[in-house]
Amino acid sequence: LRAAEGRRFLAAMERRDVPALFWYAFNTGAWINQNRDSVAAVARAHLVEAAMLRVVELEPGYYHAGAHLFLLTYYASRSPMMGGSPEKARHHYERVRSLAGKDFLLADTYFARYYLVQTQAREAYLQRLTSVTRAAAIDSRHRLLNRVAVERAGIYLGAVDRLFD
Repeated sequence: LRAAEGRRFLAAMERRDVPALFWYAFNTGAWINQNRDSVAAVARAHLVEAAMLRVVELEPGYYHAGAHLFLLTYYASRSPMMGGSPEKARHHYERVRSLAGKDFLLADTYFARYYLVQTQAREAYLQRLTSVTRAAAIDSRHRLLNRVAVERAGIYLGAVDRLFD
């Protein structure tokens, strides 16, 4: 899609389209991530960003505030030259916490892995991920995703020396 066509298409989306739009963007984002050496794949990142921003407009809390979680990761994992923004990443982190709740551990796990690494905040990274691993017994509506968060937090803690100067 050309940029103008993409904007018109997204503007026509309604709340009932959110599930399809979210999963399109999520899966396309995963495909791009798996093909970062492909210019054609990376060139579609702007479409994914725009789609997730539209999800945020239409239904910000959809799937555990998943569009905000995605955008947190998107903005925190990219350099400013490539569209990254620590300020936008922090904003989306705060929105995930507000909408999904403080017991949604993936927000903290991804905030640590992407934002705190990008800002080279090693001590905050260690504290945040250690806190996630200790919260493993939390019984919440996010049980499965929290289990994923705990597993990833452990992996990320093991990678601390590779991620920080």
